[in-house]
Amino acid sequence: SELIQQNAQTINLLYVFGDHNTVLQDIDRSIIGINTEGKSKDQILEIVCQKLSAEFEQLHRRHDQHDDGFTQIEQRLQSIESQIELVLQGINISEIDSNSEDSRKAEEMIQIVLAKLAKYDVVRKIELDGKLQSDLSTGAKLKLTIPFIPGILQYESDLLSFSSKTPIKSWKDLWQAIF
Repeated sequence: SELIQQNAQTINLLYVFGDHNTVLQDIDRSIIGINTEGKSKDQILEIVCQKLSAEFEQLHRRHDQHDDGFTQIEQRLQSIESQIELVLQGINISEIDSNSEDSRKAEEMIQIVLAKLAKYDVVRKIELDGKLQSDLSTGAKLKLTIPFIPGILQYESDLLSFSSKTPIKSWKDLWQAIF
């Protein structure tokens, strides 16, 4: 097999060094775990190849499982980003600012996002704080805050489960999920 050919020179050197099978016996006891007594170089090479192939097969399976997991995470993030984009498009700043209840809810959401960022992502919190320091209305601040929500979603299992059951289409859906 190809693997045997690639490693034949190394294994042959191991076989030749020492008095007969001494080096291979050391490998047998310490690393590979094969019995080399009475076996030819070709037999040993085939055993090593089988052992390595089995190990590589296990690694490939684990790698494939990780790839599947990353694909699922990536799809979920894309879904969340799409929902956030819809939320941003639907925000009517003047409507939020003119409605005291909406304004209160928006302020609460902004404060929660800031608190979560302070706990989990200080750099992004500082970035958001810098954007919110200007004389913006509550609606405008909410619009700046919404893109930071995916950064804290990983810590908000309730929000994730809410969004998987009910698509988030507006900032009020986000507020309902948080509260």
